Amino acid sequence: MDRLWWLACIVLFVLITGCQSGENGNAKPVQGKEQGLILLREPLKTVGSKDGTVQISVPESWWLGEGDHTYGSTRLVLHGYGTNRTLVTLSIMQELRADASEGMTLEVWEKELDKEYASVDVQDVQTVEIDGVTAKERYIMRVHNNATDYVMQTFLEKEGAFYLIEITGPEASSHPKEESRKLMSTFKVLKPAEKEQFIEYQSETIVNNDQSLQIKVPLKWNKMRTPYDQVAEFILHDDRNAQLLVARVFESKMTEGKEPEAIVNERFDSLQLVGHGEKTGWRNLTIDGQPAYQLEGRTELEGEKRGVLMTGLKKGNAYYFLTVTCPPEDFVSHKREYKRIVDSFKVLKEVEEPNLSFDFSKEKSKVFKNKRASMKVELTEVWKEFKLFDDGEIELRHDGSDNTLFTAYAEDAAGLESVTMEDAYQLYIESLALENPSWTKPEPINIKGYEAIYFKGTGIFNGRRAMVIMAITRSSRQFTQMMFIGEQDFMEANEDWFKKALTTYKETLD
Repeated sequence: MDRLWWLACIVLFVLITGCQSGENGNAKPVQGKEQGLILLREPLKTVGSKDGTVQISVPESWWLGEGDHTYGSTRLVLHGYGTNRTLVTLSIMQELRADASEGMTLEVWEKELDKEYASVDVQDVQTVEIDGVTAKERYIMRVHNNATDYVMQTFLEKEGAFYLIEITGPEASSHPKEESRKLMSTFKVLKPAEKEQFIEYQSETIVNNDQSLQIKVPLKWNKMRTPYDQVAEFILHDDRNAQLLVARVFESKMTEGKEPEAIVNERFDSLQLVGHGEKTGWRNLTIDGQPAYQLEGRTELEGEKRGVLMTGLKKGNAYYFLTVTCPPEDFVSHKREYKRIVDSFKVLKEVEEPNLSFDFSKEKSKVFKNKRASMKVELTEVWKEFKLFDDGEIELRHDGSDNTLFTAYAEDAAGLESVTMEDAYQLYIESLALENPSWTKPEPINIKGYEAIYFKGTGIFNGRRAMVIMAITRSSRQFTQMMFIGEQDFMEANEDWFKKALTTYKETLD
């Protein structure tokens, strides 16, 4: 038995050493099993995009990324494991030339994508051929949200679209260049890219309150309430903190003959004043059968950086402005979806401009005084006191006119002898909390017994288009500043009444 056992051991030893010499020596490697390979250590499978426009081959164990890639610019996302089971991601992005801004090229698109990241360090660039066209290959190191990724990228243009294929990992060794290049070389465009339509069971059509406007959005978009409710027909948001605001402005409120392009640029410039943004592209298009203008850019709103897609058109008696803002990292990858939403906008019927004039004469007049009885003004009894900060101030609200406000504040003139009315004007317009203000020059107003000036301004106040109507008076005893502030259209429609009310001001110690 001992001899048999030893014989068995010898035979086993020979078999083992023979196998080892075969693997390390002349034995032919099995396809997909080469020693030291990371991504190609297993057979490949071919995976296509949901819309059937592109395909690529990846290792068999790789899986589809989460999320619906039907509408965004990202057409396909796949995940697998690299060195030390680090997660490696392959993605394919598609930008329709028909959607692109004027002057868009592959090089411009590349630079636009780079702006989405804190830093991009290009370490290697080559020219390659993929799917029968010349392509640009880059190996980069980029930083986003304080994380560093190592990325192999390939840019190409084919069949009416720009494409970016990229393989990303947290380490340079997780997806070696040569293996990444071999995977990318399997990329194919199967058919020309087209503008997709929202699938009925995955989307809904929303109409505004007066049933005059409609827009179609994926189901992940919902209505929301914001401080801008009073100036918008639609306010929607999605599950990634993108927001859509649709506003209607009647033609009578706009400068005569002004084109949507000029107005959209002015509106974006207003955002720049608030948030130091930049325009990244523009194009002309058609929406609901009307010529439209669309601008792309970035800005900062309330301290938060946002991507911006702003579109304007005119139809019938009104202009329509559709503004999408989103987190900056989503702008390039999701703006294709945003554009499809904007494309779906329709005016169902023309509505008449509302009559915003208000008959204050039907209200009983009432005199209001401040607590220290240094001044008084005559308004109507519908105006209600809502807050008094100190004895020198009057603050009133008119409940019947969308909460229009009136304030009056008196300041002792002692020591202010050198202050001119022009000085006072500059002081007040600089101190008022109007965003993007536009002010008229001061003009004299007849308030009996006092030196007085009258002026007005427009801007954004508490998220609404507002108008301020003001007067400043001066006597030997005090400076007084009086102000009406409310929704711009209402204020403009009733300016004569507000101006007349200012002339009822009197100083009194009664």
